[in-house]
Amino acid sequence: MGIGISHLEASKDKAYFLNGYKRKFFLDDMWSYGKLVGFDLETTGLDIKSAIPVSYAFCTFKERNLVDKIDQIVNPGIAIPIEATRIHGITTDRAVASGVELKTAIGYIYNQILDLAASNVPLVGMNLTYDLTIVELLSRKLLGTGLQMGSWTGPVIDVLIMDRFLDKYRSGSRNLASLCNHYEIHNSAPHQAFFDAKVTCEITFKMADKFSLDEIALDELFDMQRKAYLEWATSYTRLLKSQNRKPLAKEQFSWPIYDY
Repeated sequence: MGIGISHLEASKDKAYFLNGYKRKFFLDDMWSYGKLVGFDLETTGLDIKSAIPVSYAFCTFKERNLVDKIDQIVNPGIAIPIEATRIHGITTDRAVASGVELKTAIGYIYNQILDLAASNVPLVGMNLTYDLTIVELLSRKLLGTGLQMGSWTGPVIDVLIMDRFLDKYRSGSRNLASLCNHYEIHNSAPHQAFFDAKVTCEITFKMADKFSLDEIALDELFDMQRKAYLEWATSYTRLLKSQNRKPLAKEQFSWPIYDY
């Protein structure tokens, strides 16, 4: 005697429930399916000691879905060089007309980063040493305190550091455009803070799957990146010296914030 339709449907429901429960159980254990926040700055220039933000963005992902974003133009208080405007498209007039004051922006960024760390939510970005060092220097100047002066200890996920460490023998450039191409991520508007922040999270998800990164706790991942950066900085300095070029300064051996 065959199994009745009601029994088949019940079996399907049970299988669905068990598979759904198992999937949820494992996803709850995976940091890449938890809350992540991408971060990016666009600035007045490349000199880390003098660069000032002209925009910033935070984008929040949960279960690998974008659930919130903050995308804000900043009035840097100085004229934005034409070379910088050519890259990110933000003119001095636009920044003055629609940007928040620099101190307000830095205060918000500083507090947001501290709040994320307090909740053990990873801050994700590309070459975050640049962004975080700028935040550090301007926080000290405008707020009288910096991330390093407080209890900030991350966690941070820097897709540049991760790519160098996890795929060190891959040839070619490792800029954000190259990483997007390598991981088959489309960046709708390169050099726009929100879109750059967004794709770094999407690259992180691809890395997590490819290299089983969810098996590594966030604090261990943070420590791994710190060691990987030191290894890279040491090797890169050795290369620069061999080419009679200026080596990295000792302050640039600190990660994720230069020790200026």
